Amino acid sequence: MKKASNIAFIAVSVATILEYLFVCGMFTGPLMMMLALIVGAINVAVSIRNRDYHVAVLYVIAAVSLCMGYWKSMF
Repeated sequence: MKKASNIAFIAVSVATILEYLFVCGMFTGPLMMMLALIVGAINVAVSIRNRDYHVAVLYVIAAVSLCMGYWKSMF
């Protein structure tokens, strides 16, 4: 579960960065934000379950930073 969630977070992170750089659309932006936050929350839960609290904090920071550009441009 841990390895699969890490790979999913990496894939969503790369897709979010590419979408922000090349598309930054009205529909795809919020979709990528939701995906980054959902996969980030799953990784936070897995990290807390494994008692890796510092890793959980890093996932929170990474998920929020992936969405920061969208928040700045949309609001």
